[in-house]
Amino acid sequence: MKKLIIIVMGMLIAGCATSDKALLKAVKEKAPTSANAYIVFDSAFVKVKEDGSYIKRTHALIKILTMKGKADFGSPSFSYTTKYGKVQVKKARVIKKDGKIINVKKDNIKDIKVPAFGKFFLPNVRMVKIVYPTVERGDAIEYVVEEVITNPPMEGEFDDMVFFEETEPIGTKYYEITLPQDLYYRVYNDKEGAIKFHKNGKKYVWYANNIAPIVREPAMPPLEDVSKKLLLSTVKSWKTWSKWYWNLTKDKFSVNDTMKALIDSLLSDKRSRIDSIKALFYYVSNKIRYVATTMNGKKAGYEPFPAQKTFRQKYGVCRDKAALLVAMLRYIGQDAYPVLTNPMIRVEREIKTDQFNHAIVAIKDKNGYTYLDPTAEDIPVFLPFYEQGKGVLVSTPWGEDLSYIKTLPPEDNDVFVLMDMSLDTLGNMHGKMTMKGSIIDQFFRMMVKKIPPEQLKSMLASSIASLGNEASLDTIYYTDPDDFTKPFNMTMEYTVKGFAMKSKDKYVFNIGGGAININGRDPFSLDKRHYPVYFGVPMSNKSSIFVHLPRGYVIKGGPDTMTVDNKYIHYSLNIEHQKDGIVLTSNMTYKKSLIPAKDYKNTRELHNKWLKNLKTNFILERQKRR
Repeated sequence: MKKLIIIVMGMLIAGCATSDKALLKAVKEKAPTSANAYIVFDSAFVKVKEDGSYIKRTHALIKILTMKGKADFGSPSFSYTTKYGKVQVKKARVIKKDGKIINVKKDNIKDIKVPAFGKFFLPNVRMVKIVYPTVERGDAIEYVVEEVITNPPMEGEFDDMVFFEETEPIGTKYYEITLPQDLYYRVYNDKEGAIKFHKNGKKYVWYANNIAPIVREPAMPPLEDVSKKLLLSTVKSWKTWSKWYWNLTKDKFSVNDTMKALIDSLLSDKRSRIDSIKALFYYVSNKIRYVATTMNGKKAGYEPFPAQKTFRQKYGVCRDKAALLVAMLRYIGQDAYPVLTNPMIRVEREIKTDQFNHAIVAIKDKNGYTYLDPTAEDIPVFLPFYEQGKGVLVSTPWGEDLSYIKTLPPEDNDVFVLMDMSLDTLGNMHGKMTMKGSIIDQFFRMMVKKIPPEQLKSMLASSIASLGNEASLDTIYYTDPDDFTKPFNMTMEYTVKGFAMKSKDKYVFNIGGGAININGRDPFSLDKRHYPVYFGVPMSNKSSIFVHLPRGYVIKGGPDTMTVDNKYIHYSLNIEHQKDGIVLTSNMTYKKSLIPAKDYKNTRELHNKWLKNLKTNFILERQKRR
């Protein structure tokens, strides 16, 4: 296998002139077990000109091993924006497991509009899709695709992000670039040094062999944050990016008389600066729809529509809504600027690549910048909680450095659950659960406005399912989601039949709870982890549960008061016995946004110790008469 890789690498370096004989040999090599597909090689050759235009030629050979592999790789697509350049397929073939080679016909190579997704339909974004005929398990697909960029977003500059790991194994990954400009580069997430580097004049080469797949784990960081990756750029300073985006947007902030009249009416009863800012923020976030039907200007995908057009249309994407809010804020004397950010992944500071996919707003004052996301509908604050800690680049005439939004302490990212539960003589539980807190406030306001009532009730029924197999949600009620002056809370009333096992003079029951799920999965379910546990933000989950007991019964057993603590978590459980019941007060605090893999074992042991205690059964016995 190693010899084959060296042979293929030599041919790749020679310029993608891989012979059919070598390809057939590669296809017949035994692929790693438990894979859906095997990326035999994936290579890219980039040639950049002085003006930043470039040609990237990608050559890949992928062996299909399962039906999932066929679904994932059997119809590859390559998107492009017509404002910048085009994509062409130079070669597309199926290499059958018996050695037969089938060329893909032109009719099976489609240049089509990117289908609408969610709120977005962008006719000037297209994709070239290759449909491989008669692909079966054991076959391989090959393609050579050329991306030609004649109008780069930033003239005279080039940047790229290259991933050297996928969710399927890779035999060889190869990236080569030749360019006249100085190049800044760095490899991330490669402690073992798997990615090799070679430089010859203005030609730079990175490659790696026998790359194991990324195996997904519950509550892991985004793949972009953990994958071995290469960032490279000719841009020396973040200030260059900042000033570049400012120059794209600076002429978009004018307001007309209609806009001025609307702004004046919105602020007619506002007596403070913050109330005025909120009024404009709520207008843009809630009255201007977050939707797009085209991309504007020569710098499509970056350049916003003029604020007046977005105001007139009453819709726009993030950059359009950001430009409109900046214009309105500047009209009332606020020092506002557009901001580039990415709410999904970590923006790496060292190499100045375009890692952004979102635009928001910053207001400058004596204390620094306050950030506002006008795409965040139905929330009472300026930023969704998940944007904490994310990289931001404020665009100004003088240029700014990359910075990061402040991460709030866990008590400011809280969920609080108040439960009142009554156990009847048949062992059934009748309860009321009220949920509130900053995360609840942001998340549930949106849910109750966007989701039909019956569907919402069905979704929320799962929150009480852990209380018993026969748990049923009886009713839901909540505060006004449109009233941002008051905290939002939601109350559910429910019944759990057979909550307690009942014998002649005894009840046995379990309160349950104590687990945290992210995307429906328990982050502490694995014995060991390769990647960190990622919560997104530090957070605090608190609950207070009052359980009314049947008259004449006393507690003879149950969980103990307990506290477990390390630098990542703080869990506490307090149990108070009262005349007619018990009160359980718990606190699950995640002090940091992630738990490194090296500290997972100890933290999991503490978590499980606390969870085991919490799930200890309560035992009630009838009090003997004296």
